[in-house]
Amino acid sequence: GYDCSRCSVEGCRILQRKNVNFDLIKIVGKVGGKLEETCLVNGTVLDKTFSHPQMPEEVKNPKIAVLTCPFEPPKPKTKNQLTSKL
Repeated sequence: GYDCSRCSVEGCRILQRKNVNFDLIKIVGKVGGKLEETCLVNGTVLDKTFSHPQMPEEVKNPKIAVLTCPFEPPKPKTKNQLTSKL
């Protein structure tokens, strides 16, 4: 079964350190989750809604870019025109 005590002990052990920045710790409850899905995450969680049913639910060792500016793909720089005569 689910070991809730292990998750609690891990959390308390982290909080007992003297150099913990509490501004960087956040507890989030997710609607629809099960108690068995509760876990302590040491790191960053990105919450993404699935835009396509074939998207993977979990990605291991992802490469993440943090952008501080808007991102738009470059527009093609073509000077050609297509003319059609019907």
